[in-house]
Amino acid sequence: MPSWFMFNIDDREKAHGVQWKLPEFIFSGHEWIVKLLARVALPSADSPEDIPSYYSTVSKDKWHELGALSVLPPEIIAIIFLHIDFTDDAVCFAVAHRLLGYEGYRAVVELRQWEWDHLGSWRGARIITVSSEIVNLPKGMLNDAEKDEFEKLKSEHGLFWGMDKRSKWAAPDDMAEFYEFWGLKPAQDRVSQHRGDELRVRLLFKDTDPYYAPQETWALCNLDTMEYICAKAIADIRGKIWGKHRGPWNGCHHLDVSALLARGWSMGRPSSRDLSRSDARRGGMGRCFRSFVSRM
Repeated sequence: MPSWFMFNIDDREKAHGVQWKLPEFIFSGHEWIVKLLARVALPSADSPEDIPSYYSTVSKDKWHELGALSVLPPEIIAIIFLHIDFTDDAVCFAVAHRLLGYEGYRAVVELRQWEWDHLGSWRGARIITVSSEIVNLPKGMLNDAEKDEFEKLKSEHGLFWGMDKRSKWAAPDDMAEFYEFWGLKPAQDRVSQHRGDELRVRLLFKDTDPYYAPQETWALCNLDTMEYICAKAIADIRGKIWGKHRGPWNGCHHLDVSALLARGWSMGRPSSRDLSRSDARRGGMGRCFRSFVSRM
């Protein structure tokens, strides 16, 4: 049985962690594929109005409470935050005192925007889920220049072998694994629980998290065929147990699994399946077209 992988043909990227054999490949938890295809809302700190008031409503007459840092003007504090490279370091410094909250919030937002820069990066790109045994890609998918490029990638191991060697990971490594490898501690493991610092850390992370409008209707869309499937349609099919949906997320079966299935391509090509729903259109099994996840 072949292994399966997901590729972004336009950017020559491979989806990080999307592999293995069926059925583990489909139900191994690939919710971040939605994050690659959907445009997410990110918090802003461009103006004072964007920053929650509890980060900026501290009286300046308490500046002396910063101890040794009180001799530094606020501008220097801002410069210190600018030289912090890791989100968890900035969070720990920001929650050390409420007077640091304003500049700390701005720094954490900037670091997290960089950290989540990949969100929506596959929006509108040609993606395909392929098996390791493929020899040719779907007809009409590549232009002449791309055909020449992929023809050169062929080997005795098949087309996938060359694609795999040339591609780069699309999603970042897990941050927990990154911290463990470098011997770093996440912010919540560094602060004192007795002072309430842990609650402030959790609040700052929550305030700077990317988010998807939970009450909106989300759908996986195909730009070329003008077909789509709504998250609600999947929830209805799944039934009462797994049928609850919030934004683009539906229990254990998100739009990410639909993206995997609808873009599947192997030596034995499966046929399209009509979901027979008023808000679901035929998914295009085995095709590779420009896709995205969007609010309807």
